[in-house]
Amino acid sequence: MRYAIHSAHAFLLVALTAVGCGSGGGGNSGRFFVVGGTEAGATVLRSVDDGVTWAPVVARPGLGDVEFVDRTHGWAVGAGGVIHTSDGGDSWTVQVDDVAVSYNDVAFFSASEGAVAGTADPVLGGPMFGEPTILFTTNGGAQWNPATLDLSRPGAEQAGLRSVCFTGDGIGLAHGIGPSIGLVLRSADGGATWDSIPSPAADFACVEGRTVWGHNGLLSLFRSLDGGLTWEDRSEAIPPGLIGISAITFLDAATGWLALLDDALQPTLLRTTNGGTSWEAQALPRLESGLNRLAFASPTVGVLAGITPLTGIDSPPHSFVVAMNSAGSGWRLVDIGLAPTGIVADVVAVP
Repeated sequence: MRYAIHSAHAFLLVALTAVGCGSGGGGNSGRFFVVGGTEAGATVLRSVDDGVTWAPVVARPGLGDVEFVDRTHGWAVGAGGVIHTSDGGDSWTVQVDDVAVSYNDVAFFSASEGAVAGTADPVLGGPMFGEPTILFTTNGGAQWNPATLDLSRPGAEQAGLRSVCFTGDGIGLAHGIGPSIGLVLRSADGGATWDSIPSPAADFACVEGRTVWGHNGLLSLFRSLDGGLTWEDRSEAIPPGLIGISAITFLDAATGWLALLDDALQPTLLRTTNGGTSWEAQALPRLESGLNRLAFASPTVGVLAGITPLTGIDSPPHSFVVAMNSAGSGWRLVDIGLAPTGIVADVVAVP
């Protein structure tokens, strides 16, 4: 989980096409996992039919992020721990149990190598400010080791880490926010050591090779071809009339998506098929707020999540999903089964 929002309700959008749709989890159907819940508890839900239907697979207080390297091996992290599955989510075992740490994100760049990032001894409640913490593994989480972090910048010791990702070549980037600074860390050795680096971006999408895309939450879009050492501004490719990038994801080096708002504050989804040279708007239903989670299993099958503001005491929060029908003609709501006040913290597509 990168942010905790308690005065809103969550929704999901699911995009489907006729290819692979409604196959009941067999064949090549898109498989997705969602982490969501309330302050009282969180649940990991699984879809094996392109996001049409969902079922809970594990519940644990504080869970906020999930990662799968294939259809069987995955990890979920949150306040106090790391859990692992080797059977596609049917059963889970605890790999890390530490109530003093809020693990906010998990990322792997191979079946055995990855890292979790978070905040030790968080203050202000939840995964807010606190000591940046990263654990790394080289054996699929059988053993997690503390990484060495460069926290020499003033204020870095309180910049709790919100996110981590790895490129295909194993270059890692982690981002944290403190009371006085934003912190970006880079690893060139698979997550064992992390150096503080300057970066114009804060939210990253790590892609193939050493390519990284990032944005700053406004309308500035950046790309790095050397794992975050240097950046080029790619904002000019975004169509006019849009503001506020809120999420980014890439399926491969060519195909990616951006979530933004238009000048009427309506959610907008952009797609590139040429590595960010150009972006085109994708049709969406009218929504009450923006998108902040994007996951795609293929160029035509994806799940999007957002946060809708609470409209009043008489309008309690609730969770819902929107899916494109099998004819590919639009989007529709699908109930994912979260509690009425549940917040979607993460969405992931399984390779």
